Parts: sequence; C-alpha cells; structure tokens
Amino acid sequence: MKTFIQKFALTLICILSVHLLQGQYHLSCTNLNFYNSNFNHWTCKTASTQGVTSTAYENLTWETSPNPINGRHNIMTNVYGYDSNTCNGSPNSQLALVPDGFANCARIGSDVASHQANAIEYALAVDEDNALILLSYAMVFQNAVHDSSQQARFEIRIQDSLGNLLNTACNHY
Repeated sequence: MKTFIQKFALTLICILSVHLLQGQYHLSCTNLNFYNSNFNHWTCKTASTQGVTSTAYENLTWETSPNPINGRHNIMTNVYGYDSNTCNGSPNSQLALVPDGFANCARIGSDVASHQANAIEYALAVDEDNALILLSYAMVFQNAVHDSSQQARFEIRIQDSLGNLLNTACNHY
C-alpha cells in the first residue's frame, strides 16, 4: 500500500505540474512551443563554420534573419511523419518528425553538409510564475570527419539579462 501511495502522489504531482505549466505558458510564453506553427516571438540565426577553429556558439559570427530560412529553420507539423535520416532509413525505427503529444516542433539545421550553423532564440523574463520550463528535443548529427572542435554540436544557452551564460556545466552535446 505504501508503494501505491508514493506512486499515486508522484503521478498527481506530475499532472498538477503539467497543468500549472500550461496555464503559465499562455500568460507569458507566446508561441514557446510553436503552437502557432511559425517562429513568431523566436529569433532565427545563421552562421558559417567555414574556416573557424571551433563550432561553439560563442566562436561564430551570427547573423539574425528577419524570417526563418527554409531548409535551416522549419516548423514540422506532420505528426505521422518520420525522419528518413535516422536509423539508416529503416522503417518503423525512425525518429518521429513531431514528438508524441505535440502538434508542432522546430527543426533547426539542414540535411546538407555545408559549413552552416543555425540557431533559434527565445527571450523570456523569468519570474515566480514561469520559473520551470520543460524542453523536449532530439538531436540528429551527420557523422562528418572533422576535428572534435569542428564537429556538429547542440547547445542550450540559458543567459541572464546581461548575457552571462548560466548553464556552462551542461549546455553542449
């Protein structure tokens, strides 16, 4: 009985957290989950990695685009589709284009190896009403032959109002 109560309490806390997060989302986080099927309230960025010593975010010269660049910043809406670049193209093993439980998601980057870097940013004032953000993401990298400093990478950057990086210990993969 004790195990059942602990599992029930954990489940109840998770359900309440999801509902609280959804309620907070609508107040201050417009289109954070790409609900509008576009990049409104997001900033799309591109950079070239040609001739750089490192593909780390801070080592690139970023250009802000007024609009998403097709093939580099895409909203995925096909909830039944699968990414043919995953699992060697094997049917029934591929990564879904849109995760279960979501209507849309963003795909950043392209299928073409071409010395490109892409980013999206969302500015959010954090307060006691939205201090918890849950991110769902998947990474698919091409296995190119590069030095480790020039390999494809994924970074999540959480910065304070002065631009100081707050999550340095676990922000890149």
